[in-house]
Amino acid sequence: MLERASLYVDSHLLHENISKLRKIVGSKEIIPMVKAQGYGHGAVDISRILLENKINYLGVASLREAIELRTNLQGKFEIIVFSDTQLQNPESLNFYKDFRITPVISNDEDHSLFLTNSTFKNFPLYLKFNTGMNRLGLDPMKIEEICKKIKASGRNSIAHVMSHFACSSQDIKIGHNQRQLESFANLLKEIKASGLQIEATSLANSGAIEQKTGLEYSHVRPGLMLYGPSSLVPGLESAWDGRIISSLKVRVLQTRMVKKGDPVGYGLTPVSRDGLLIVAAVGYGDGFNNRYQKISMTVKTSRGDSVELDVVGRVNMDMVQLLAPVDSSIGSSDMLTFWDDDPRAFDQFCLNAKTIPYEVFCQLSVRIPRIFKLP
Repeated sequence: MLERASLYVDSHLLHENISKLRKIVGSKEIIPMVKAQGYGHGAVDISRILLENKINYLGVASLREAIELRTNLQGKFEIIVFSDTQLQNPESLNFYKDFRITPVISNDEDHSLFLTNSTFKNFPLYLKFNTGMNRLGLDPMKIEEICKKIKASGRNSIAHVMSHFACSSQDIKIGHNQRQLESFANLLKEIKASGLQIEATSLANSGAIEQKTGLEYSHVRPGLMLYGPSSLVPGLESAWDGRIISSLKVRVLQTRMVKKGDPVGYGLTPVSRDGLLIVAAVGYGDGFNNRYQKISMTVKTSRGDSVELDVVGRVNMDMVQLLAPVDSSIGSSDMLTFWDDDPRAFDQFCLNAKTIPYEVFCQLSVRIPRIFKLP
């Protein structure tokens, strides 16, 4: 094996997570988020598996991501650009037309351009409203003007109306979440009262789905949960019991015994205790950055046993130093599993590193190959 570190992606677990998701959302249409290279797992291969599961939509953040999927995947499905739409760039208009990509309209300028530019004459109109996140989204206070503009363009319906929770990782019963729910419901009433039809609606992202909220609308938009982790704050009850679809395996380059106070690596950081020093083949060039410095982590060895390790010294570009107990039997060329399909162990890894699953996955660089395990 040539790889120093590899991310193994189990397609069977992704199939399983989709099945679990459908048990929660029932017959609702699923728009899975595959932005940021499928949350670090490989957007094209992840999307191919999703399409095998009768998914009809794929959601990305940017036009470039959408073009990559359309170029590499065959079949009839809708690719939706949610944030970096680039409608003001004349060069982008041909990409939307030629690659059959749907933009989500979230500002007045894009809305006017979409309704008046012939490129989008036969495109579905997707509108995103700001119901309280105060990031992207049309202003609900301007809904009368927005509806008049749509009707003046000759359209009598909106293909999809959506919004986005700001605090769905927290208790859905808190005031802000409830205000967003109420705002979205009122917005839909006003649009219908204007005489426009609404073909589809969505509000629920992963956190809302986990709390079975927003499921009254036609579509759901899961992101992180598809890849296994819960997006809720620790201790909050979740309907989700998905499994991590990936495992990070790292090769051991060298081991040696060290004594308390022995200096290690750049800056010659002294170790805090006697132990077995392990030099492992992953570093910030791979996305294992200095955020992980000084953390404790439980890894699995090639023999399947679990070992508690400390990250010692600085994280290097190409390697990291780990300190194991003196009696550890880890040797050179062994493979260490930093995480696997166990969501509780992965959550603990994130807590120890004071980070979130999104960052752990997405920071993995292209130097780490994504190896897909087929069912």
